[in-house]
Amino acid sequence: MQETENKNNKESSYKKALLKSGLPFEYEVCNYLRKNRFIVDFEYPYIKDDENGTQKEFSYDLAASYISIDHYLDFQIECKYKMEPDTIWCFLPNETAYMQDINSTSFIHEVDAFCKKKDLLKHTSDFPSLAPICIKGVEVYSKDQANEKTIVQAAYQLSGSFTEKIIDAFYHEINLLLVKDTIFYQIPIIVTNANLYLLKTDITTDEIKKSDSIESIAQNHNILLYTPHIDLIQKNKNFQNLYSFLINLPQKTIKDKFKTFTKDIQHFSEVQSKLPRLIAIVHWDKEGKNLQELIDYVKKYIWPTQEIKDMLLEKAKEREEQIAKIRRKK
Repeated sequence: MQETENKNNKESSYKKALLKSGLPFEYEVCNYLRKNRFIVDFEYPYIKDDENGTQKEFSYDLAASYISIDHYLDFQIECKYKMEPDTIWCFLPNETAYMQDINSTSFIHEVDAFCKKKDLLKHTSDFPSLAPICIKGVEVYSKDQANEKTIVQAAYQLSGSFTEKIIDAFYHEINLLLVKDTIFYQIPIIVTNANLYLLKTDITTDEIKKSDSIESIAQNHNILLYTPHIDLIQKNKNFQNLYSFLINLPQKTIKDKFKTFTKDIQHFSEVQSKLPRLIAIVHWDKEGKNLQELIDYVKKYIWPTQEIKDMLLEKAKEREEQIAKIRRKK
C-alpha cells in the first residue's frame, strides 16, 4: 500500500514539475502553428537593461513567421501556462483607446516605412472588431490570491525587443533582402490557459463585495486586446536606438525610400518608441480555435475580401457626407 502511494506521488511530482516549466505548453502551441504553415523557432533572445541598469539577456518564447508573396508576418509569442485550472486574468476596460487612435486592428503593427507598397487599410476604425480593448490586469488564483506582475512581465518580454525588430525589418526593406519589396508586420501575442475576464464598465468595489461569482461582475472572453505600459526608460531607449539607425542612413536612402506619415526622423522615432500599441491575449483551448480566430482575423485585415473593401468604402463615403453636412450648417 505504502509502495503504491509512493509511486503515485512520484508520478504526480514529475507531471507537476514538467507542466509547471511551461515547456510542454510552448511545444503544443508551436506544433499548432507549424501545422498551419508557420515557421517557428523557440525563443527569440535580445539584450536590454534590467531594473538595475545592467545589461541582461531576455527572450520571448516563440518566434513564428508566416510568409506570403510580399508580406512577412512576424508573430511574437509569449506562452503562460497556469497550473491551477481556475486561474483568472481580469482586466479593466480601456475606455479612452479611441482618444489614442487605438482600435481593434492596432495589435497588427505594419513596418513599411521603406516599402513602395503600403499597407492597404492602415488601422481604419471601420474594420470589424476582433475583441474588446483592455488596460491593466491582475491574475487571480486560489480563491483569494492575486498577482499583479504576471501579465506585466509577459507584456514586458514582448515589448522589450520591439524596436530591435522594427530596425531589423527596415534593414531588410532597404536592402531588399527578401528579393522583392516586402511589408513586415509585428504581431505580439500572449497565449495562456488562464480564463480571461473583462470587468463590467463602471463596476464598483461595493458591487464586487456583494457579487457571488466572477460572471456577475465581469464578462468572459476568448481574446482580449491589452494596452501595455511602456515606461519612460524603455521609450527613451527605443527612441535612441531607432533614431541612431535612421540618422546614420545615407541621405539618398532617406530621400528615395523613406515614405511614411512624416519626413521628420525625430518625430517618427518618437512615435515608434511607444510601440507596441496593443498586445493580443488569447485563451488557449485544446483545438486551438481561439488562436486560429486571431490568425484568420490578421489575414482578413492584410488580405481583405472585396466585400470588406466595399463595406469600408461605403463607411468612408458616409463619413464624408456627414462632414459635408456639418460644414454646410456652419
